[in-house]
Amino acid sequence: MQIFMDGTATRNYAPDQISISIRIEYKAYREEEALRSGVNKVADCINTIMSAADFSREEIKTRAYSIHEVIHRNYRTNENISDGYEFSQYMSLVFDYNHERLARVLVACSRLKVMPNLNIRFGLKDIDACSRELIADAYNDAKLKAEALANAAGKHLRDCVRVDIDFSDNRGGYRGDIMAKAARNSDADEDTNFMDEVRKIDENFRPDDIKVTKTIKCVWETSD
Repeated sequence: MQIFMDGTATRNYAPDQISISIRIEYKAYREEEALRSGVNKVADCINTIMSAADFSREEIKTRAYSIHEVIHRNYRTNENISDGYEFSQYMSLVFDYNHERLARVLVACSRLKVMPNLNIRFGLKDIDACSRELIADAYNDAKLKAEALANAAGKHLRDCVRVDIDFSDNRGGYRGDIMAKAARNSDADEDTNFMDEVRKIDENFRPDDIKVTKTIKCVWETSD
């Protein structure tokens, strides 16, 4: 008789990496103005982040950009109406976990005239290494359950003859997402100390641990 059994292990890890996706949009009635002003707004954002949090230009990667005409359909007249042109640029910034550095980026972006959309992800630099640490625990879990089943059937658990490890589950469940649209407060005091704002965010902004789960499949032989 063979026993087929899954084993599972779970462990929480503190995030050690921050990934920020940055999207800047600018709209104008003329294509040339949308492109020129959009590029300038991107440059302002990059220079502000570099200055505030000590990043190099090479660390802020451009993923894509687009400029397109915004068309609305007037169904009463059955006509397409142009509503100007929209410029968009997508960038990414990845760095070792540092909550003060993150706070500096958030405060700096909040002071820009054209606010970027920020998608902040907390992750693990080496999710595979974390997953490998769980294999032994998952194996022991499967063995305990197989022994219980063998005892219930009046059998003795012998050798484990097969172990299947699926590494595809490493890709999920290890990131926390925060969608943030920076909004400028027009009533804010422009002289507010930058570091005071950084400290306020730094004191109150803590990501949750990241849960990593590993499941393996085992086959055991049994004897009477």
